[in-house]
Amino acid sequence: MATNRSPGSRSERPLLHLAGNRLFLAVPQDEKATLHMIEKYPTLFFFTNSYPESYGKIITGSVSGDFLCPFLIADFCADIRSRRDDPGLARNPLIFYAYRQDLFCAAVLLGAYLMLEEGMSPETAAKVFQGDLQLYAGRAFLVELAGCLKAIDERRRSRSFLHSIAEEVGGDLCRCH
Repeated sequence: MATNRSPGSRSERPLLHLAGNRLFLAVPQDEKATLHMIEKYPTLFFFTNSYPESYGKIITGSVSGDFLCPFLIADFCADIRSRRDDPGLARNPLIFYAYRQDLFCAAVLLGAYLMLEEGMSPETAAKVFQGDLQLYAGRAFLVELAGCLKAIDERRRSRSFLHSIAEEVGGDLCRCH
């Protein structure tokens, strides 16, 4: 998928197009850069949440399979979906931002969102993160991301994963394709 550059000067970091005409990822350098983007582009809706950081804490100590975290993935997807479906934000591009230290976890969670909500395959979801994201992460990042998304996809197809999520969110999350 193509990337879109942030409006304005060439020194601004690119936005990575994720889905539809509305969902993008930004990787600002720091809080000051984030505030500058928010002030400079008031028609864009910049947001983040604590899920990538929480996910990072979980996977740091994970043993085989623990990184799949169905409840955390479900909550993250519900947060993105609530903003996507909010009538008050219907005209605004949604810019999820993550700082570099949380970028891998944000990419895994956003990739899971792309699979569960947008119907992408793990391979297609992983390819979304190619391009300008390599400025921050590199090829090994993309290979590891693809592996995580494949594992999430395999697990989500199992009854235990779907049952766990259905119990958590009333069966509303998975539009499994």
